[in-house]
Amino acid sequence: MTHAVGVYRGERAYHVGNVRNRLLDAAKTILEREGRDHLQLRAIAARIGVSAPTVYYHYADKRSLLAALAREGFAGLRGALEQVEAGPPGGEGLSQISAAYLSFVDAHPSLYRLMYEVRDTEPEPGVVAAEEEAFEALRAAVARTLGPGADEASTANVAEALWAFGRGAAAVGLARGRSNGGVALAWIQQALLGLALLNGGGLLETGAAWLSTGGA
Repeated sequence: MTHAVGVYRGERAYHVGNVRNRLLDAAKTILEREGRDHLQLRAIAARIGVSAPTVYYHYADKRSLLAALAREGFAGLRGALEQVEAGPPGGEGLSQISAAYLSFVDAHPSLYRLMYEVRDTEPEPGVVAAEEEAFEALRAAVARTLGPGADEASTANVAEALWAFGRGAAAVGLARGRSNGGVALAWIQQALLGLALLNGGGLLETGAAWLSTGGA
């Protein structure tokens, strides 16, 4: 007979998988409501009513917990991008993809910061893979928008450009919105409008052609 493994406190039994998810949810709540500095293992344990050693049963250390949060964050970004339906070709459709990216950032600013803090400073394979899956969701959204006539190279180039735009716009938006802990949404809206105008005016194509010549 197989017995479910549980962690016990008093007479209450918590199944391992359930506790792990609850700890992650508690960590995310503390991160978003109180900030990165309050993300302490004891505080996370207390929030769901378990002892501090229980956290270490599921996460070897704080670094592994942060990596789990980053993986979940990238999974959320992937989900947001997967919801983007095929839009009109050109700037408007591509702006819808960037809007989905930046809407995720606006909804989860602290989580987004943490995702790239972990990704860029102490990357672990699971986090890198989760980011790649999110990028693949964006690339698929670009393919849907460009339509079946677009070749793979063009789709890949546009996807890389939108990913770079998303990261850059998110970084500036977060920096400008730092006083309220969120994103400077008005600035992001301006950036999205600018992206559509650039593409609609053919300036992106001109820039791509210039780069292809080595900037000559």
